[in-house]
Amino acid sequence: MNDSLQKRTIRAHITFSMELPAEWSDADIWFYLNESSWCASNVLPILEKMDEEHGCLCNYCEFEVINEDEQEVEQP
Repeated sequence: MNDSLQKRTIRAHITFSMELPAEWSDADIWFYLNESSWCASNVLPILEKMDEEHGCLCNYCEFEVINEDEQEVEQP
């Protein structure tokens, strides 16, 4: 890596809508998104469509720098 660069861990929070079965509870949705065979890469087409429709995802995203030593979020 270039000496003038640093590698940091960034956490992204993205707010978007998904169509899910009406009978699912919040716990069902959490399990589906986090513990089932659903792959996080499946969100990419949703984000691409949002980007096409809105021209930008800035209003839907927030990024945080993670402190590597403590695994806590560093606030500006």
